[in-house]
Amino acid sequence: MENLPSEAPARLNSLPEKDGKDVVNKLFGMLKLQYPNFMNDLPENETKRVWFAHLKAYRQDHVEQAAILAPDRFPRFPPTIGEFKELLREINKPEPGKAIGMDDICPNCRSHRRSQIHAEQCK
Repeated sequence: MENLPSEAPARLNSLPEKDGKDVVNKLFGMLKLQYPNFMNDLPENETKRVWFAHLKAYRQDHVEQAAILAPDRFPRFPPTIGEFKELLREINKPEPGKAIGMDDICPNCRSHRRSQIHAEQCK
C-alpha cells in the first residue's frame, strides 16, 4: 500500500501532520481488508489526500473507532467520505447529561477560564 504523499494539507488540530497521514493510511488498510473492492479503480494517492483533508479535524481515536464500526453500519459497500463523516459525528455526539468542555473551568474560582470573573479573581 502506498503511503500518503508529503504534500497533503496540514492538520488543523493538535496532532502533527505525520500522525494524520498514519491514521489515513491505517484507515485505508482496514477498509481494504473489510471491503475487497475498496479503491479498485481510483488513484490511491489522490483519494487519500481527499480523505485526509476531510478527516484532519477529527480525533485519531474517533477515526479508528469509526473504521471498526463501518462494516456493521455499511455491511454491503464501503462508506463514502460523507457516510464516514456521518459515522464520526455520531461517535462524537455528547452523551445526554454529560458535561461538555469542562476542562476550561478553573478549579480555583470555578468559572470558565475566559470569563471576567476568572480574569478578576485568578490573575
